[in-house]
Amino acid sequence: MITETQINKTMRTLYIIWLVLMCSLFGYLVLGYAFPENANPTPMAPEMFQTLKMVVYGLAFFAAIAAGFLRRLVLSGKIIKVKTNNPSVDPVLSRYATGVILALALLETGGVYGFVLYIAGRDIRDLLLLTAFSAAAQLYYKPSRNELMALIQKHNAESPENQPQI
Repeated sequence: MITETQINKTMRTLYIIWLVLMCSLFGYLVLGYAFPENANPTPMAPEMFQTLKMVVYGLAFFAAIAAGFLRRLVLSGKIIKVKTNNPSVDPVLSRYATGVILALALLETGGVYGFVLYIAGRDIRDLLLLTAFSAAAQLYYKPSRNELMALIQKHNAESPENQPQI
């Protein structure tokens, strides 16, 4: 049986992780604006930069799709099993936390890609677009108490001790 205290602790931890990752996106923007203009000692050829830009935008888009897919896969518990060595942590809470953290970590890459493109090409639009994309995706996939409660109810309905004895 999962207690309200365990749920609150898990949600508080996940919200802190989510907030730190959102703040790190803001940090990429601050670093980008603080980066000196003449700090790019080896400029790329324009053709090479355009290729890099297409690849990086594609990777950011792919990471967003993969984050949603991976999150659903972990939350379903059918393919990826999450195990904990701590008996006081319920497997449902552990599975939810793992799914959310994996998705948020994948979504964070968009901000990193934007910063890398900014350093490589000195185009602030790349930094702003990829950071905004990453932030929007992280807002969409932020931890949700309702989602956790639905996962707990589904687990309780499927658990063997709640099945009728024949």
